[in-house]
Amino acid sequence: MGIAVLEGYELVFWGIMGFRSVSQKALLYAVERRLESLIHIYQPQVLAEEQPSAVRMKASPMLGEIAGRVSSVALASLLCYRIVSPKNVRLRLCGSRKTSRRAMAEYIISQYPHLGRYHRCVSQWQRSYWMPMFTAVAVGLVCGRE
Repeated sequence: MGIAVLEGYELVFWGIMGFRSVSQKALLYAVERRLESLIHIYQPQVLAEEQPSAVRMKASPMLGEIAGRVSSVALASLLCYRIVSPKNVRLRLCGSRKTSRRAMAEYIISQYPHLGRYHRCVSQWQRSYWMPMFTAVAVGLVCGRE
């Protein structure tokens, strides 16, 4: 799961949150604890996430439950919660709903050059690994412009 924390347009934290829980219950608990920890550290006003696509929901049945936990944590923490469709993120950030994730990442790198090393990796696996982080930054930027 990609994560990004922005203060205005300043990117103060970014990364991938990986979870290796053996059970669904443990996975959901780990997601909650990690988000609560980040909320405690950074004290955001808004928690936003990209709406999972139907294809991704079908490929990963837990994705819907994880998204539900994200919204529950936001509400329990009294944060403004926003969910944004992938197409709207691309439209608002890059001007087209058909922009590829790769092009979106390049746009983000133009704004935050230090993130380039996460996109210009040698292997496709590494680029795929870091793509959720770029998506998280994109969602943060879009929600910050509202």
